[in-house]
Amino acid sequence: MSGRIFASFCRTRAQEALSAGHGRLETALTATRQGQARLSMAVNIARLGIFEWDTVTGAVEMDDRSREIFGLAPEGPVHQDEVFSRLEKVDVERAHALTEAAAVDGTEVVADYRVTRPDGTTRTILSSSEPLQDEGGHLRMIGVFHDVTVLRQAEADLRTLNADLEREVVERTQARGRTWTLTPDLMCALDRRGYLVTSNPAWQTLLGWSDVEIAQTPIWDLLHPDDVKRTRVGLERIEDGQPAVGCANRYRRKDGSYRWISWIGVPEDGLVYCTGRDVTVEKEREAALAARTAERDLFATIVETDRAPICAFDHDFRLIAFNQAHSDEFHRIFGYRVNLGDIFPDLFTEDQAHVMRALMARALAGEVFTVVEEFGDPSIVKPY
Repeated sequence: MSGRIFASFCRTRAQEALSAGHGRLETALTATRQGQARLSMAVNIARLGIFEWDTVTGAVEMDDRSREIFGLAPEGPVHQDEVFSRLEKVDVERAHALTEAAAVDGTEVVADYRVTRPDGTTRTILSSSEPLQDEGGHLRMIGVFHDVTVLRQAEADLRTLNADLEREVVERTQARGRTWTLTPDLMCALDRRGYLVTSNPAWQTLLGWSDVEIAQTPIWDLLHPDDVKRTRVGLERIEDGQPAVGCANRYRRKDGSYRWISWIGVPEDGLVYCTGRDVTVEKEREAALAARTAERDLFATIVETDRAPICAFDHDFRLIAFNQAHSDEFHRIFGYRVNLGDIFPDLFTEDQAHVMRALMARALAGEVFTVVEEFGDPSIVKPY
């Protein structure tokens, strides 16, 4: 009796243990399926294709995504020759070389390949795989494909953009360098003490001072004495943030002569950056014009204030110029004003008109002469 009870007890315990084992197995299988589902979801989200390549038989197992990437049929066996036919020859050779190296040292193989699909479209794929080799030397490569076409194109576009920007920077730098070297204008950076921190070759070309000499000499020692105070005030305004445009002063050349320089200056980082143009010729022209204008004004004053008749007339004896003082004198003598455009002889009495006409005809013929004649109406002449 006790034996049967013990056997029954053992069977019960075995059934409980078996039931518990089944429960653990189901739990493990559920966890595995969930893990696989999550892995599958992650692979899909990452747009990864999974493959296993048997390097001995040439068979390649590929999931749907891998087949899509290569443009392969969604079902059926795949051989390595069909996969490699989509790659460029150089990529096929590289894939074999990397695989052989992985078989020796067991390292991961990571490489980009260019795929040309049957419809003519091309893709760039990133292949990542690891070798799995059994004791008999049977080598398999297990890994993933990632379509990186868009990424690689973006990287290429970025490299092109960077290259373009770098080339543009180089070209601009070279252009600025050539401008700095070749321009006839003075260019410099001036500190608060009036020393040139940097200067271009035009300083020596135009003024004769070398780089060393110009760097050791404050601009106050080069300025014309009459321009120092005005330049100091202008420099203070620039340092206060007021750019200067067209401010001109005189700089001493090494031979002792002076040149007029018109400046543009802007402040930045404690310095004043300046460009100066030689305007000496323009200044000399302005001075000559001012002198001629003053001389003309003087002569005009003399002519206009002289009571002697100073006039000009055309071949019809019409007045085209008549000095003011004699116009007043003519009014005093004849009682009426002379106007430009008047036929001058007709302004006189009949007996005097033919005399004036004859004199004017002689002048128009080119004769130079001096005569003394009496004109006017004594009855209306007013005394001075």
